[in-house]
Amino acid sequence: MLLFCIISTDYNSLVLLVECECYNHATSCDFDAGVYELSGRVSGGVCDDCQHGTMGRNCEECKPFLYQDPNRDIRDPEICQGKLL
Repeated sequence: MLLFCIISTDYNSLVLLVECECYNHATSCDFDAGVYELSGRVSGGVCDDCQHGTMGRNCEECKPFLYQDPNRDIRDPEICQGKLL
């Protein structure tokens, strides 16, 4: 599932549509200008409040002390295994 966030600024009434891929581990995202520049001005979307033990710009990594189960799809809510301390 792709998420979209709309960024509006007072600067010339610019509206940007930002696409985020959060792999079903977040329900919203925000625009980050630094990420946008680092991506070569391709995408600045950053997922908000990653769930299911995930973290990262796209909720694509497991939190510390958890491991990614290689037998599960990245979109699986049980992708990250182990116990959080």
